[in-house]
Amino acid sequence: MNDTRPRLDRLAVELDITVRRLAWMQRELAGIAAAVPAPPTAPQPAEPLPVPTAPPIPRPAAPTWTPAPRPSAQPRDRSWTVARVLAGGGAVVTSTGVALLLALAAEAGLLGPTVRVGLGAALAAGLVAAAWACHRRGLRVGEMALSATGCAAAYLDVVAVTGIYHWAAHPVGVAAAGLIALGGLVLAARWRSQWLAILVYAPAFVLAPPLAGDGYLLGGFTLVLAAATLPLRRPLQWPVLHLVGAVGTAVTLGTLLVGAGPHDAPAALGAVVAGCVIEIWTASARAVRGGAAPLMLAAGLIGVVPLFAAPATA
Repeated sequence: MNDTRPRLDRLAVELDITVRRLAWMQRELAGIAAAVPAPPTAPQPAEPLPVPTAPPIPRPAAPTWTPAPRPSAQPRDRSWTVARVLAGGGAVVTSTGVALLLALAAEAGLLGPTVRVGLGAALAAGLVAAAWACHRRGLRVGEMALSATGCAAAYLDVVAVTGIYHWAAHPVGVAAAGLIALGGLVLAARWRSQWLAILVYAPAFVLAPPLAGDGYLLGGFTLVLAAATLPLRRPLQWPVLHLVGAVGTAVTLGTLLVGAGPHDAPAALGAVVAGCVIEIWTASARAVRGGAAPLMLAAGLIGVVPLFAAPATA
């Protein structure tokens, strides 16, 4: 204990001397540095900023051509076509039966006018209701045939009410028939079926003349049937429908013009001109594409044919 104390005192004295010497050396170095001027230094060039480089774009591999597999030859399924033919035949037969019920039964005095008209209206409503039932079940062909027959039966019933029984004025009957034809076309447009529209049109053109009983009335029914497609976009783009309508309109109005007397010739000629305007407007108002152009051109030319019968009535 007595030996350690002197050693600590001596180390403290040495440490104090060392600290003083370091402080003196620092002062001397500072004085020397202040007395000597600093040599000029060349400016250092600024380092260029790094330029970002885009990553290399990978090149796609060259496509290899492989021949498409050739489809295997399979027999064509004709069940859909056969079903359409049979359904169309059934629609025409049923519509003919309605026309016979309304026309021949009236000539033979069978049943009464109210019963005949009521049976025609009930049959039309029942067929349309059955078509909706088939539509809900997905029976495509059945819904088309039933709805077309129902619309045609309703159209013929209105023609008979106006032309045979005279229960409605001519403008009222023509307007009602036009609404029925328009409704059938709306249904066809909703179901996207040109075939349905054709089944609505064809029986009406063929079976309406015996029920009209009047040339003026028949001309009105024909014109309103031809003009029913104008306000609807999708039926306006169906070429086969317009071809059927052009043939029906031309034959009906041309027959009326040829058979018109001196007093009826101006009215028949006016109906023919109106029919030609409707057919030409229908053929040119739509955007013709692809294979539809020849059919639409044929429909427009057929619509003009009745005008050639005008000199015979002069």
